[in-house]
Amino acid sequence: AAFKDFMGLKRLHTNPGIWTIYHAIDSDIASPQQAYSATRYIDEQIPHIPVKAEDLPDKEYYTISTTNWLPYAWSINNVAFAEVMHTALAYWQAGRGNEATNLLKSSVLDGMYLGNSPGNIGQISFYDAARGECYRDFGDPIGIMSRALVQGLFGINPDALNNRLVLRPGFPSSWNHASIHTPDIDFQYMCKGNKESYSLRNRLKKAKHIELVIPALRDEIKSISLKNKPLRWNIEENSISRPFIRIYCSTKNDEWQ
Repeated sequence: AAFKDFMGLKRLHTNPGIWTIYHAIDSDIASPQQAYSATRYIDEQIPHIPVKAEDLPDKEYYTISTTNWLPYAWSINNVAFAEVMHTALAYWQAGRGNEATNLLKSSVLDGMYLGNSPGNIGQISFYDAARGECYRDFGDPIGIMSRALVQGLFGINPDALNNRLVLRPGFPSSWNHASIHTPDIDFQYMCKGNKESYSLRNRLKKAKHIELVIPALRDEIKSISLKNKPLRWNIEENSISRPFIRIYCSTKNDEWQ
């Protein structure tokens, strides 16, 4: 719908905004290859703006604008926190955890640490050329930042209609530990050398079937078990950037490791 006019001259629009990318990926209609390619468009065609501050590494942190469209008009080319957060979530959904984490962290530094209202999640970034930092009390970014953190970084995706919980963490490759506590779930990750461990305390009553999707560390897998009982697993087809495996754990237990 955003690419070709349905009526009139049926013109092609070959420079989509980032919302076209993240909504399509978030709707779960793209193949892994399509999702990856769509985020690569953002890498190559959407302006990247360095986030700078004393003691921050040069060129490591950056934020993005919503489009590359000119001339400027309100709401079509901004640096908006909700848009950046949703893009970070799309990167996680496309299997690009390193890039997603960096974009989320850059946006958090931009608004919550370097902005004029510390700890706040505002609407418009200081790096917006036309508006600057404005609308600091704004609800849009709160929900999508929460989704980016919970669904993206920690990969917690409940599916109550199918009585399952899918865990697909998107931790950066350099991380060796992470944990999160929510009213419904406690989830912890630890890595020591070649050994990874995942711990879950689940309080979702309808999540009877748990699926854990994680990167494969080696070419072959000897066994996967829970409390000394073998578990069913398979290789994720069409994995991008690195191979993933999906582990199926149907259990009545609320806690496992």
